[in-house]
Amino acid sequence: MRITTQMMNTSMQANLGSAIDRLMTLQNQASSGKRIQSVSDDPIGAAQAMGYRSSLASIAQYSKNVTQAKLQLGLADSTLSDVTKALQEAKRVGLQGANAATSDDQRKAMAVQVQQQIDNILQDVNATNLDHHLYGGFATTSDPVSLNPAGGSPPYVYNGDDGVTKVAMNDSTEIQTSLTAKQILNFGGAADASSPDLMTTLVGLRDALNANDTTAIQTGLKNLEGGIQSTITLRGLVGARAQQVELHATRLSDAEATISEQLTSVEDVDITKVLTQLQTEQNVYQASLLATSKMVQSSLADYLK
Repeated sequence: MRITTQMMNTSMQANLGSAIDRLMTLQNQASSGKRIQSVSDDPIGAAQAMGYRSSLASIAQYSKNVTQAKLQLGLADSTLSDVTKALQEAKRVGLQGANAATSDDQRKAMAVQVQQQIDNILQDVNATNLDHHLYGGFATTSDPVSLNPAGGSPPYVYNGDDGVTKVAMNDSTEIQTSLTAKQILNFGGAADASSPDLMTTLVGLRDALNANDTTAIQTGLKNLEGGIQSTITLRGLVGARAQQVELHATRLSDAEATISEQLTSVEDVDITKVLTQLQTEQNVYQASLLATSKMVQSSLADYLK
């Protein structure tokens, strides 16, 4: 078969084009650090990379949920701690008031101290975050606990609902992260059906101190002790949920590290290997240019003859 100049030119142009394509591919890989520049580079690898990125996006969302859960449970634990301290202080004052040697005036002063603890607890359970009440369930626009507008018993009422917030830790697990003032203060026997709500107990203790009624003081102390234990138990429940959240946080972190490593193995380049190949392809390209230029010179000389 006779090899024509046109055939040689076409072959050299094709080879030069292939060299340019390979060189550009390697340059893109070197500059981006990614082996897969388009789906056509590696359809299977591209599909795997998309799956890994989807998993990482889910992990990122669940990690945000973990942060939210930690915040909510931390606030709940802090509130329960403050309420417990207030109840314990009211108990300390009540024990002093139950002493027969305590004078009437001293008991009246103690009644003021109990009222201070009532006010502290009201401030805790009516707390807000970004203008939303934390302990009223899904009713977030008004105080969960207030004085009974009708007066009489009970002295304070719960204005919220039973709504609770649950946060997804993964595709199959949700953890309750909210409490209501109804639970915290045992309204309607929410925490202990055998005991009155804590606000009724505290008001009863305050009034007993004002009235110098040692029998009623003893009753108030008994109810108060039960309320303290219920609050401690509730705080333990919140702590258990916080431990679950921490466990899921660790799992998410481990999963993120594993999937990120898998993604890297699929789409990232071996930069040392790529740079070596890039140098080789640059040499090939330079050689192709040189060969082409010589061929052009030779063809031109033949034409001039």
